[in-house]
Amino acid sequence: MNGASSSKQSIEPKRSFPRRLTMIAVALLVAGAGILGAALLGPKTDYDFRLEATFTFDGQPYTAVGSMHCRYRRAWFTSGSSPHRLGEPIYQGYFTSTRRDAPSVVLPDGKGAILFRHGGSCPPLPILRETLAVNPAAATGATWPAYYFPDRENPKVIWLLHDRRPANLDPGRFVLEHYRFISVGEQAPELLAQNIPVAWRWYQQWSAAHRVGFISRMEDVWFGQIACLVEESEWRSRPEFVRAASGLATIAVTTLHEPGTNHSLTCPGQNMHISLAPSEDYGKATLDLDRPDLRWATILTPFVAEFRDRNTNQWVPELCVTGEGCSGIRMRAPFWIFLPTRRVFARIDEASFETFLFSHIAVRPGDGL
Repeated sequence: MNGASSSKQSIEPKRSFPRRLTMIAVALLVAGAGILGAALLGPKTDYDFRLEATFTFDGQPYTAVGSMHCRYRRAWFTSGSSPHRLGEPIYQGYFTSTRRDAPSVVLPDGKGAILFRHGGSCPPLPILRETLAVNPAAATGATWPAYYFPDRENPKVIWLLHDRRPANLDPGRFVLEHYRFISVGEQAPELLAQNIPVAWRWYQQWSAAHRVGFISRMEDVWFGQIACLVEESEWRSRPEFVRAASGLATIAVTTLHEPGTNHSLTCPGQNMHISLAPSEDYGKATLDLDRPDLRWATILTPFVAEFRDRNTNQWVPELCVTGEGCSGIRMRAPFWIFLPTRRVFARIDEASFETFLFSHIAVRPGDGL
């Protein structure tokens, strides 16, 4: 009995030692989880902004209003950035959450609306504190394009509007005055779903697709064509233009290369840009040099398979010119044409609106931005 008792006493400490290790490991895990939880659920720093774009459209003043809510939490284990991590990205040592609606406004007719493109997430907290939080005019400048929806429920075309004209040229129908981030004490109203229902539907569609992984499709890109104009007063001193114009009596596609290269010539200088106007069935695009509303704009058309290039899905309408009829020309942009009666060269190029770039419209937590 004594031997058995002695043997039992010598074995029991060996059995209790792993249990102590397990208890210590559990305690460490609980403590680590607590530290991690404190890091993830620790104090939050919130900033709310009213996004405000003031502009004139067709001679009338407007203010488009949006909102941006930025939330920051300290990422204790890093001082760097991890913008592509799952969940909230980390910027300069802070978990960063963005909630935003791009600025929008309904026009007086009640049917049309204007939306300003605004991409990306909230800036890193140190940058925000030095800029947007103290300077509401930090984003002032004519670099924010806008979209005009003639029908905010079911548009047949969308106008892409710019105000990047040179000082010596007349504006189009859109002139941007300011784009401001105005710090406010409470979350600004989210107006996009009310103001432009079709844009909100695109956001919901592509945000949901983005969260599970998706492949963007060219069928979801709206295309438009724009012309850069080169008047004779500019091109007559350039040999490549003079040679191209020689002997042409009708509208024709011309070949113009950058001097000394085989690359297609881009639009020289800061010339007038005007949109080509699509026909109702999208089969034609008309160049009208005398319509001021087409300056610094592009009229974008939805996907219509009949008038899209089979390889690129670009819009390839028949080119027409006001006063001269339709030319029979259907080409993928970019290309140059010459208008003999007006002595004008025009470089036909394209612009696009990709509805699946949903972050240009809105952002909600969980979008991974």
